Amino acid sequence: MARRRITNKALADELKAHPTSISRIKTQDVLPEIGGEALGRLIDGINKLSDKCYGDCTLEELTELVSE
Repeated sequence: MARRRITNKALADELKAHPTSISRIKTQDVLPEIGGEALGRLIDGINKLSDKCYGDCTLEELTELVSE
């Protein structure tokens, strides 16, 4: 979101959520259980707010798989 210059508030407004909810998701080391629909809404919101020069946001851009 920082690279795309999207604030917590802007994404929260787009998703009709509270900015603190967006902040909590971003600061988690382990992604809380989020269904596919919620992830899809996050990606769609980021894509809508992003400048087209960044291309489409993908799940891989939002997450990092780490083996234990």
